[in-house]
Amino acid sequence: MHKQKSILLFLLLAFPLAAQHDIWQQIQTLEQQGKLKQAQGIIQDYLQNNPSLPQSEQTRLRFAGERLCRLPDAFPLSEADLLKQLESKIANFKKKELAQWEKEGRLDFILIQGQKRYQYASRSNLFFRYPEIRARRLNPPDDSGFEREMLAYCQKAKQSAEASLERYVLPQRFHATMSVRVDADIVPEGKTVRCWLPYPRAYPFQTDINLLVSDPPALWLDQPLSPIRSLYLERKAEAGKQVQFSCQFEYTSWATYAKVDPSKVIAVDYSKGELAEFTSERPPHVAFTPELRRLAQEIVGQEQNPYRKARRVYDWIAENIVYSYMIDYSVIDNVSMYGYNRHYGDCGVQALLFITLCRISGVPARWQGCWTFFPEGESIHDWAEFYVEPYGWLPCDPYCAIWAKQQITSLNEAEKTFLQDFFFGNMTAYRMVANADHCAELYPRKESFRSDTVDFQLGELEWEGHNIYFNQRSTNWEVKPAN
Repeated sequence: MHKQKSILLFLLLAFPLAAQHDIWQQIQTLEQQGKLKQAQGIIQDYLQNNPSLPQSEQTRLRFAGERLCRLPDAFPLSEADLLKQLESKIANFKKKELAQWEKEGRLDFILIQGQKRYQYASRSNLFFRYPEIRARRLNPPDDSGFEREMLAYCQKAKQSAEASLERYVLPQRFHATMSVRVDADIVPEGKTVRCWLPYPRAYPFQTDINLLVSDPPALWLDQPLSPIRSLYLERKAEAGKQVQFSCQFEYTSWATYAKVDPSKVIAVDYSKGELAEFTSERPPHVAFTPELRRLAQEIVGQEQNPYRKARRVYDWIAENIVYSYMIDYSVIDNVSMYGYNRHYGDCGVQALLFITLCRISGVPARWQGCWTFFPEGESIHDWAEFYVEPYGWLPCDPYCAIWAKQQITSLNEAEKTFLQDFFFGNMTAYRMVANADHCAELYPRKESFRSDTVDFQLGELEWEGHNIYFNQRSTNWEVKPAN
């Protein structure tokens, strides 16, 4: 009798686990078949019929449904749309090439309700990834002016640091303006919209930060050393009108240049101390998978010097990863593995891959970023920092290594090498840094799912626990020299 009771208890406990496994299998199968609406319905029914599920599992399932809602925004192009784009920008393009490139895995697409839909930046990504297609581009942009200006600026930063023996040089005062507009009638009249806007974090290279004005008046400004510094505002929605938020601030930014002597770098076990969190994995996006462990070992080999380890990772990314515009990070299970598996990604993918490989190799590394705005190069942007004794935290921009190695066309090899070297440990002043960590928690706490679950560059908004996604609002920002 006792044995029968034990078996019954096991079956009662095992059934919910089996059912949960089954629901995830159904969701995955339906998504692969492009039946996103059916998958969402399965999730809703399961949640309604299983109210006693643990809160963590309910949240996981609700976000799975939210993710399915977001996927169509990342893949909006029909075959006809993409063909039209390719015909307008690629010399002697033939329709059959689309099928061939798709067969070769050169295009990102998914099925949505039985129709093939391509990633929003498919044409641009073909130019980034494949030199032979890039060579056929009609009326390519001329980036030579930007490349020359960046080279001259970085050379000046190096010269100024060497002449002054200072690490922070070429200070520049900046004036920033940011605004967010929620589309009319997205939020019911009278309901309160909550808004978080990125704001400069205090750093030795980012100082004298002053909020000039915000509309409406800010209710909270996060503390200067917040890992995700934000300005918090609220406003009630009015029928037929956009809900608007804006702010202006000024700050001083400095270029950084650290003259590192690798022979003076000290090998330290960082796994047992205040820097231990920066050598630890933090799933889902910084996970020490078997694939990344093997790769880190291949890259680093027998090297023991932490600075040289980080440089080997940086150079491997420059050689082996190509730039591509990305779908939103919130729909990706593991961003660093995404970059590893595909060998392409944007600045954030490259930064997280660098961070993960460094941490596996025992080198402390962390996220950094928000905006960059060197003349003619305004963009949201992310990079990384790594830590070595006795120099402390050093910036590292894997994207700039890829840019220098793979994309620059107007500079000679020595000049491109200089830029690749510069962005390992050094940085321009033309940036605004709000983030010192990825996947950090906003304050006051956001009740709904984040639009960007990894990064914080374009603000976050919600009303009564309902997220206001990117497709329901517009965001504008501008940073100009203040003097």
